[in-house]
Amino acid sequence: MGKHSKVYWSRVKGLSYGAFAIILTLLAIEIKVPNVPSVGLPDHLCKELPVFMAFILAGSVVWYLWEWNRKVTEMNLKVRPITHVFMGGHLLSVSLVPWATGLMTHFGVVALTCGIFGVVVLASALPLVAMAIVAE
Repeated sequence: MGKHSKVYWSRVKGLSYGAFAIILTLLAIEIKVPNVPSVGLPDHLCKELPVFMAFILAGSVVWYLWEWNRKVTEMNLKVRPITHVFMGGHLLSVSLVPWATGLMTHFGVVALTCGIFGVVVLASALPLVAMAIVAE
């Protein structure tokens, strides 16, 4: 791997780490404290369990994609013009995870919101797979 490739991947890794840190922060900010009396809190928390599980799922997915991103950036891949497109697409689609999770919190965990979340996660993973395939 040439000098320029090392510089490129170190910059990509720094950008990626910053993006993932912001994405995880946005997920944490999206979690709201319920505004209910303490008497009704247990019932409300039981009703909101799917929403809390959505946040746990979203955080786990982002963490996994972050780890996968790290592995791809350390694979000694050749830098090609398409590499920029794949990495940009990956970071753009990962940045939509908090939005998709917000849809689930606002509209409920229903088929449409779960489908949108699934599409966002798939769109986040495919550029990494494509980058690894094209680089070999």
